[in-house]
Amino acid sequence: MIAQIRGQFGWMNQRLATGRSFMLGDRPRLPDALTYALVWFVRGRWKKGPEFLAQFPALCAWENRVKELGHGQPSDMRSGNALEVARSHEIATPEHIDPNDPQLLVLGQNVEVLPEGDGGDPAVRGKFRFADRETIAIVRADNRVGQVCVHFPRVGYRVRLLI
Repeated sequence: MIAQIRGQFGWMNQRLATGRSFMLGDRPRLPDALTYALVWFVRGRWKKGPEFLAQFPALCAWENRVKELGHGQPSDMRSGNALEVARSHEIATPEHIDPNDPQLLVLGQNVEVLPEGDGGDPAVRGKFRFADRETIAIVRADNRVGQVCVHFPRVGYRVRLLI
């Protein structure tokens, strides 16, 4: 696998050597997060990782820039507080249909969203509210908080129409 990764890291190194700060330009995006996880793993979990990564100087400089972004400012919240936040806020997700959506979803349509694999997560049922290439959002009723809008990534999940 390291031969496969080496080729891919080479492509990334070439891209970053052009002067861009992140994979797609001046701002970090999803490809940076995905790539960083792999670089982090190689560096920290493989004894030869640091030596291996040294052959990609632009990638290593990029790794440091991503590392400097940090992890945000997490704060602790008890489950009861989280439920209160959900209960006290209105749904802000706009209604949106992706005109190129292959499922031809219709606003308000009853759907369920399921994980693609068997990870033990249950299907979530609700009314379709938003979809683009990356995200789907459904509105569902919850006894504890009322109406909530739940967002899912399109990758790794499937949407099943309900009748």
